Amino acid sequence: MIKQNKKKYVFQYLKENIKFLIENPELLNILEFPSNWKSKDKIIDFNLQQSKKLQRENKLLKSIIQEILKTSDENFKAQNKIFNISLQITKSKNFNVFLNIIKNNCLKLFDVDFVNIFSNDKDIINKNNKNIISKITEKKIKQFFKNNDSINLSNDSNAYYFFFSEQKNVINSFILLKIEMAKDNYLVISLGSKNKDKFSKKQGSELMTFFINVCEQKIKSFF
Repeated sequence: MIKQNKKKYVFQYLKENIKFLIENPELLNILEFPSNWKSKDKIIDFNLQQSKKLQRENKLLKSIIQEILKTSDENFKAQNKIFNISLQITKSKNFNVFLNIIKNNCLKLFDVDFVNIFSNDKDIINKNNKNIISKITEKKIKQFFKNNDSINLSNDSNAYYFFFSEQKNVINSFILLKIEMAKDNYLVISLGSKNKDKFSKKQGSELMTFFINVCEQKIKSFF
C-alpha cells in the first residue's frame, strides 16, 4: 500500500513537473527507460538520444584534455626559456654584459618584439648606458607598481605611452618587471609584443618572479 502511494505521488509529481528530467539530467544515467519512447505522436529512440548525449560529453572531455595538454606544453617551453636566460644572466661578467643580455637575448627567448630598460639610478644611466637605459622617476615606478609588486600585467594604456613611446602604435600587450638594485633604486624591464594574447592578467607570474630574483641577485654582485 505504501509502495503504491509512493508510486502515485511520483507519477503525479512528474506529471505536474514535466521538465523535471531536463532540469535534472543526472537522473538519466540512473533511471531505466524503454528503448523507444512515444511523445506527441512521435517515436523517440531513447538509446539514440543517450548515444548523442554521450558523444557530446566525450567531445567536451576531449577538448578539455587537449587544452590541458596544450597548456602543459606551453608551460614546459616557458620554463625552458626562463631557465635559459637565467643561466646566461648568472654567467654575465659585468653590468654591461648583463644589460646586453636583457636588451638583446630577451627578444628571442621571450619571443617579444621590443625590450626597453629604465632606471631611476642616475649613476648607472650616466655610465655610458644612456643608449640602453632610459630615465624613470621613483614616482613613476610607484605609479605602475602598486603594493610593492614586481610585475605589472595590467595593460594600462598610460604604460604604452611611457614605456613604449616609440612603439605604442604597434604594441598590443606587454609585461613590466621591476628589479631592485639597491634601496629605492630599480631597473624596470618592459617587454612588448605585437601579439595581443602574448601577455594578460590571467597569466601566472611564478616563472617571471624567479627571473626577477635571478636578476636581482646578479646585479647585487656587481655593486
